Amino acid sequence: MTRKEKLLVAWILVVVAIGFLFHNFLSWTVYAFQKVVAFSLIPLPGLVKFAVGVCCVNLLL
Repeated sequence: MTRKEKLLVAWILVVVAIGFLFHNFLSWTVYAFQKVVAFSLIPLPGLVKFAVGVCCVNLLL
């Protein structure tokens, strides 16, 4: 393999690893939001504003 091909394989592995980490973070975030709403610890409108902020930050990254 040439150096260019090795760099491409390494880049693909890095992107897959980062995607896996973000997927786990987002799934745990959604799970936590479900529990908070179910137990009414935070009012739903406030939680929606926070969730929109988190989603916007993730889209910007």
